[in-house]
Amino acid sequence: MLIRTASGLIGIAVFLALDFAGSVPFGVFAAIVSLISCLELWIAFQRSKEYSVQPSLPLVLLGPIAVLLATLNCQSSTVFNLLAAIGLLTVIFETVSAKRLTARSLMIDRIGTGLLIGGYTACYSAFVILRNVDILSANGAWIMLFVAATVWITDTFAYFFGRAFGAHPLATHLSPKKTVEGAVAGLIGAVIFGVFAGKWIGLGWGLSAMIGLIAGVVGQIGDLFESALKRNLGLKDISKLIPGHGGILDRFDSLLLTAPATVILLRLLHY
Repeated sequence: MLIRTASGLIGIAVFLALDFAGSVPFGVFAAIVSLISCLELWIAFQRSKEYSVQPSLPLVLLGPIAVLLATLNCQSSTVFNLLAAIGLLTVIFETVSAKRLTARSLMIDRIGTGLLIGGYTACYSAFVILRNVDILSANGAWIMLFVAATVWITDTFAYFFGRAFGAHPLATHLSPKKTVEGAVAGLIGAVIFGVFAGKWIGLGWGLSAMIGLIAGVVGQIGDLFESALKRNLGLKDISKLIPGHGGILDRFDSLLLTAPATVILLRLLHY
């Protein structure tokens, strides 16, 4: 328990330090985390006894490439051209390397799992986008911290209220310990915290409440999604990189979906 707490506090301290260090250091951090997450999933697919496949490498690298493009603030045309080039490279690479076709095509599995890993870890690019956006009087670094803290509050409320009052399982096929009571508490905690914390950093009441709602709903879905991945792969943890916490994805699974959902909200509201 002590090791888990210490590693968790160190992780939060590093995240905060890089968030307020500037857009470039934070972007580099996000790219490194995305790359590590890619490797975690790559290795997890090799370790799995339920579903052993080697994902397509060019597609796997879409994740960290997307984060780097966000860090460099590349134009949409540049992004499109690069992604098209990677797609072409993938087609050539997989066609040349395909040695045989079967009813359960190995090539299709490689491309599908490559897209899963690349697309999933590309969500880290939303960290960079949130870090670089200023809304009303709120600075980007505070916005990124606000979204992350709201996710952490969601997880905390869901965990403790679930343990204390949980009676109805939420999704036993994915995560046996999660309960409906914990999920509801997490959602309520996220909205309440979101309203007051968002207003404190300079956001409006309405926008703060909507971001809290996103964190409370999408954040918990993100946690369940990673649980589904582990169940399908037949693994307890994607990796054991962080003592007491599993891997990088175990620490960022909720925020990894909340961040892009928040970016979409901001775009729809023309921020």
